[in-house]
Amino acid sequence: TVADGRTLLLGSPSLLRSENVAVSEDAQQWVSRLQDEAETPLLLAVDGVLVGLISLRDEVRTNASAVLNALRADGVERIIMLTGDHPKTAAAVAAELGITEWRAEVMPDEKLEAVRELQDAGYIVAMVGDGTNDAPALAVADIGIAMGLAGTDVAVETADVALASDDLSRLLDVRDLGRHSVSVIRQNYGMSIAVNALGLAVSAGGALSPVLAAILHNASSVAVVGNSSRLIRYRL
Repeated sequence: TVADGRTLLLGSPSLLRSENVAVSEDAQQWVSRLQDEAETPLLLAVDGVLVGLISLRDEVRTNASAVLNALRADGVERIIMLTGDHPKTAAAVAAELGITEWRAEVMPDEKLEAVRELQDAGYIVAMVGDGTNDAPALAVADIGIAMGLAGTDVAVETADVALASDDLSRLLDVRDLGRHSVSVIRQNYGMSIAVNALGLAVSAGGALSPVLAAILHNASSVAVVGNSSRLIRYRL
């Protein structure tokens, strides 16, 4: 970037070195120290000379650990963290959350490939993300979930589910709503089959007129719609 006639470069040590900016040993030590603390340090160079360091940190959400533990207790077999951060930063965050499987410095196409690898191994994969880099993986996952408020437009449009909240506990609510929906679908199938079977049995004996058959059919349809409408009361 050029500002007021001066060239500004902000990025990782490897980026600066690729632009022929000298990175001192002291600066590299600061970078390593901050990465060990789960931070993402960025070096700033002006006109090809290193002048400073900016460190960023994504705070782990307070309920993240509890949500992950709840998912594990519910039978989720594998929880894998895919991040573009440095391996040291990723390792620190993973340790804080009790995540044993993680991949760092992952590009968007590599996230997509990771999802496909799990699917090829027979897993049903839910992908949770909020950025443009997550969009390809969200698209191919069995269930793509975008964190709505923090998520980019691309991620939200690509995902199957967009949560209008940054609260990770909403993942548990989505799980419960999904199970409740499947239960209602099964109930509807059961009602429809039972009513049709009853109608066939009665009509076979000649006790059901065409008018009554039509009424019975429409009544079963109304019952299915009414049963499904119970889901409207479910709030995330």
